Amino acid sequence: MSDHPVEVGVSDAYYIDVRKGGVKRRTINEYNRLDIDFKLVRTGTVVILDPLKTCNIAKYCTTCLTKDDSFDCKWCPMVGRCSDGFDWLRQEWQKRECDRKAFDDSAKCNSSKQCLLHKTYLLAAQFFYLFFHGGRIF
Repeated sequence: MSDHPVEVGVSDAYYIDVRKGGVKRRTINEYNRLDIDFKLVRTGTVVILDPLKTCNIAKYCTTCLTKDDSFDCKWCPMVGRCSDGFDWLRQEWQKRECDRKAFDDSAKCNSSKQCLLHKTYLLAAQFFYLFFHGGRIF
């Protein structure tokens, strides 16, 4: 046991799959790490981690952009979610060009494009309900 390094902490990461020459490569990028000084850990020590409320817990554009925190939250209408661009769904964020199309101005939350996108999702949901349930929406 004494030859094995002991570490205490947590880390979080996202991965990106890239296909080059028919070979799939997965790159893991760590974006958050919390190390606890092992000298502070004694027998009977309890470590309580209280996570910060990150961008991706916001489900709506307005709540995303009015959060009072230290994260650089942005709303991407292309995926309909809030992020700072560094979370488990980063690959989708980049694929849908959210790194360019996301915004942090809450005045844009009610733009016609946002409303149109929401209405499109609503119509799609109604269609699937009709298709699978054979019922009427109205």
